[in-house]
Amino acid sequence: MRYFITGATGRLGRAVVARLLRTTEPDDISLGVHDLAKAGMFSDTGCRVTRIDYSDMNMLPAAFFDTDVLIYIPSEMQSSLRRVIELEHVLAAAERAGVGNIVAMGYIADQERNPFGLSAYYGYLTRRLSASALAWTVIRDGVYADIVAGHLPSILRRGKVRYPMGKGAISFISIDDCAEAFAAVARSPELLQRQAVYTVTAQKAYSGKDLAALISDISGTSVRYEPMEAVDFAALYDEPAEGDLQASLYQAAAQGYMNETGGDFAAITGHEPKSLADVLKEALPRQL
Repeated sequence: MRYFITGATGRLGRAVVARLLRTTEPDDISLGVHDLAKAGMFSDTGCRVTRIDYSDMNMLPAAFFDTDVLIYIPSEMQSSLRRVIELEHVLAAAERAGVGNIVAMGYIADQERNPFGLSAYYGYLTRRLSASALAWTVIRDGVYADIVAGHLPSILRRGKVRYPMGKGAISFISIDDCAEAFAAVARSPELLQRQAVYTVTAQKAYSGKDLAALISDISGTSVRYEPMEAVDFAALYDEPAEGDLQASLYQAAAQGYMNETGGDFAAITGHEPKSLADVLKEALPRQL
């Protein structure tokens, strides 16, 4: 089969490329990037790199031509409206190009009343795919465990977990495990079922107190849970939209929308995902 991966230079995109290359010839993998200057990381892979512009409806269908499986990872935009417009262009181009299957990145924050800033897009995604002429699969990711791993230095320095998640809990998954699930589904005709939705999370959801206890245990440092107000948490980010978006994620957790767990990862890959504890233990020596 021939694969096309959008968002290839992003965190998940890079991981999906690496996973797919383990079992797939590079001649069968095409990578869509917005900025060719960022594509140097793929120069030694043998994959074909194509610049794509989601607003160019002449370029996009041509890029997708002769694709059996389109792995659609959206741009990292912080607006549901802009993501919906991008999705509409991708679906129109995929239909025109005769794409065989589309595997799209979803998220567990797709509920109707979820306050996360991008929940409207993720709720729209499956509904819109259902109305298309494409064979599709959605992989609903949990929250990236790598985010917490990246925050370890500041958490340990302050001795506090400050996420404004109240008494709620969050289901995590590592980026590498997400990528493994994408690659496994994309390679498997059996998993590429029409209108299949897979939820990819670890087996446990963590509250703020759970996170503090876990980090205390693996680091040997006393850490407590002391949540900030959402508005103060948002102000920590240099870009206001990014801060507001991150704060809204933890508000969603506080309202009970981010704690979904399931067994789809094991069903897809044949093994359990890394636990949050494993991800943090691997990251701890690099962060200190």
